[in-house]
Amino acid sequence: MQIKTYKIKDICEISRGKAITKKYIKDNPGQYPVYSSTTANNGEIGRIKDYDLDGEYVTWTTDGIYAGTVFYRNEKFNASQHCGVLKLKNNEISAKFLTYALGMEAPKFVNNACPIPNLNLSRTEEIELDFPPLQIQQKIATILDTFTELSAELRERKKQYAFYRDYLLNQENIRKIYGANIPFETFQVKDICEIRRGRAITKAYIRNNPGENPVYSAATTNDGELGRIKDCDFDGEYITWTTNGYAGVVFYRNGKFNASQDCGVLKVKNKKICTKFLSFLLKIEAPKFVHNLASRPKLSQKVMAEIELSFPPLEIQEKIADILFAFEKLCNDLVEGIPAEIELRKKQLDYYQNFLFNWVQEQKKNSLSTNLN
Repeated sequence: MQIKTYKIKDICEISRGKAITKKYIKDNPGQYPVYSSTTANNGEIGRIKDYDLDGEYVTWTTDGIYAGTVFYRNEKFNASQHCGVLKLKNNEISAKFLTYALGMEAPKFVNNACPIPNLNLSRTEEIELDFPPLQIQQKIATILDTFTELSAELRERKKQYAFYRDYLLNQENIRKIYGANIPFETFQVKDICEIRRGRAITKAYIRNNPGENPVYSAATTNDGELGRIKDCDFDGEYITWTTNGYAGVVFYRNGKFNASQDCGVLKVKNKKICTKFLSFLLKIEAPKFVHNLASRPKLSQKVMAEIELSFPPLEIQEKIADILFAFEKLCNDLVEGIPAEIELRKKQLDYYQNFLFNWVQEQKKNSLSTNLN
């Protein structure tokens, strides 16, 4: 079997998207997606009425923490200036196969020495990839698509949860379900909560003081946990939020824990408020108040304090919170829930991707060996 090696510049037209602001997206709503450097929601940051690209393409994130992430596109769409675009000019190459092959290699070429990681066009065009005959490329892509589609289906189920959560927390819908005359009270967070921030807890301190009590920080993976130590600053029912980095992500806490200086802490002081219900409201509202113009996004204590929220009677808050808590457990439980299934599919995809591309490498070696003989 003949394996051909190409640089990206030999098989693709390479370009970059254009500046598309949030204001432009807001002022020009439509049906065509705008892709950027984010990886959430398949890279989409909004939809507008016009489009720049139409057809089969491969895109990658050129900068930011997700630099080097690769996507397959086949539609009418737009790309922001943080998004690189590849259009095949060689009919012996499958765009989907290229997506998987580049997806494995691109992260190796990301420049992490800069303050903002990046993978620019000049580095990308020099990446070398190996390609078996087109028919084999298509078969490999079909196998890998199966696992990708399973993961996409699971993520859609998480989106359905988010829709249901937002529906249940909407005032109009609460009145539809529980009665048209249900009263609501509006409070600022500072009126119903004690607001604090965590303390400086270094990785060295965590290493030197091992224990059973979690330390929560600005991370969002692993439930925000940075490590575990023997001491404990908080004990009971609280809400925490990430103050910078992945700012505005809200967690419900109930137990003994610690918070780093990048973590805000709320303790409900009003008996009319259910802490769980408040956490669900803030999960929707807090991200809207994140300051994204700084070098690091942030949501300060001062801004959190001013957020205004409306509450039905406590009994209804508790009913809604119980329903949503059960749904969230299903969607977020790392052992039994949807994330566990997504992680399993990811591992399966990684396994077969490595297996199949290693097979391509073996075919290349065999071909070279045969030619030498």
